[in-house]
Amino acid sequence: MQDKLSDDQPFLPPRSLLLLALAAGLAALLAFAVNADAVVAWGALGIAVLALLGWAFTAPQQVRAVLTGRTLRFGGTSLLVTLVVLAALVAIYTFVRQANLSVTLSESNEYALSSEGRAAIAAIGADPSLPQVHVTTFISATSAGIRDQLELLMAEYVSTSQGKVISEFVDLDRNPLRAEQMGASNPNQQFVTRLNAEGEPDIEEGELLRFFSQDGLTNAILRNAVAGDFRTWFIEVEDGPAMNASGPEGLSTLSLGLEQQLDWTNREVPLLDFTRPASALRLNDPAIDGEIMIIAGGSRPLSEPELAVLTDYLAGGGKLILLAAPGLETGRAPLAADAALGDWLHQHFSLRFRNDMVLDRSQAFQNPLYPVSTELDTSHRITQPYSRGFALVFEAPHSIEIADAPPTSVTVTTLASSSADSYNMTDFSAVLEGNIEPEETSLTGPLVLAAAAENSETGARVVLFGSTSMLANGFTGINGVANFDVAVDSIFWATDFEDWFSQVNIQSAARPQDAPLFADAQSIALINVITTLLLPFGILAIGALVWFNNRESAPQGGQ
Repeated sequence: MQDKLSDDQPFLPPRSLLLLALAAGLAALLAFAVNADAVVAWGALGIAVLALLGWAFTAPQQVRAVLTGRTLRFGGTSLLVTLVVLAALVAIYTFVRQANLSVTLSESNEYALSSEGRAAIAAIGADPSLPQVHVTTFISATSAGIRDQLELLMAEYVSTSQGKVISEFVDLDRNPLRAEQMGASNPNQQFVTRLNAEGEPDIEEGELLRFFSQDGLTNAILRNAVAGDFRTWFIEVEDGPAMNASGPEGLSTLSLGLEQQLDWTNREVPLLDFTRPASALRLNDPAIDGEIMIIAGGSRPLSEPELAVLTDYLAGGGKLILLAAPGLETGRAPLAADAALGDWLHQHFSLRFRNDMVLDRSQAFQNPLYPVSTELDTSHRITQPYSRGFALVFEAPHSIEIADAPPTSVTVTTLASSSADSYNMTDFSAVLEGNIEPEETSLTGPLVLAAAAENSETGARVVLFGSTSMLANGFTGINGVANFDVAVDSIFWATDFEDWFSQVNIQSAARPQDAPLFADAQSIALINVITTLLLPFGILAIGALVWFNNRESAPQGGQ
């Protein structure tokens, strides 16, 4: 005869509700771990809660058994031991923090000075002539975790530099004005600058590190502590663009960039000022790290004394960037295309400007008077970074003549050329009247518009550009046009600035344990399931199984 359920006996066995709660809970955790649909995850969690409540209502005696008896006694002891251990850990942490004790347990050097960085910073501390460097680290409530690591790292910078590095942490939310002055907008950004004569951070000369990097921070400290002495001589010439002029033809973008970002010294002077007895100006000064002379434009040829200053400077290993004025003068040759200067350059550097103008009716910017060069040398340091996908725009440029057989001590490189459809003209009056048809004697493209030459015997370097548009403000910031970048790199190449710059930059050696690991979405989901679900809840399930097997059995009958 089949047993019938009594009126007070539940339809479903309580154990099945408990198993349902466990299964639904695991399903909810799995859904959250793999970023599944939120409706599915929360639905499974709701089912787990309802099943657990159903178990509690249908089997109250089992709930009481969990909360009373031997389970509670042993569980209470475990809870007490856990609380004692936590209290001990808090006490130990408080003591270590107040005693300022620290030890690096990580295998990564990101928050502990690398050997390369330690050597560089120690050298700063050993040199009494170097200024102090102030590092401001911006923090917020959201960056409390990384702040402890940065504090330990900055303490190493301070101690290793023997106090030459000064560290300060500033809260972004409490000091918005300070953050605005230094350009910081996010936590963990750092502002590095030297101290001025008054002992205050020189904000105008500092630099902002938008992303934390130990090598980046070390190099910024080195740049601010070991500032090189580099000078740019902008030569005053008739009708030439001014160094500080902010108009389209001015050179203010270049001069301000060199001065404010690289801490160069810029001076705009006539050539003859270098020869005056009372002048403090000196060319080829061995005490400085580098210098360059820039002659941009000029409608009048150099006088004999001016030419003598320039040629003596180059003969002594000087560096020159010469930019020709637009070829529209009908009465005389402009400064760059003057015969006396051209003959000297051709004799000593195997190049010179022609007194002409290059036009291009197929590859031009706005009109044929603005030929565009896309043929940039792929190997020279000046143009190699821009040889693909970039162009140079010239304004009524002069072409450059290069000798067929330069001396063995001279190396000449064509940096940029016009297209094959370009041609030159020497009748400027015809161009001014609107006649741009090629002449019978016109040279056809490609024609050299930019070239660099180096004399290995004297160390002199010369860069020629066919027009002043290479440095003009009006040609900066144009998408795909690399005029300004090429001009700046020509200055760096001529002065060996990057070689000097590399001497005050360190690169920590890469270590195998610092190599990044990559995983696809499926692997990440599997890792989440194993670490957040399988391992912890597997151990929990084993513990529950042990508890279930060792639970105290209810007395049977009269036993």
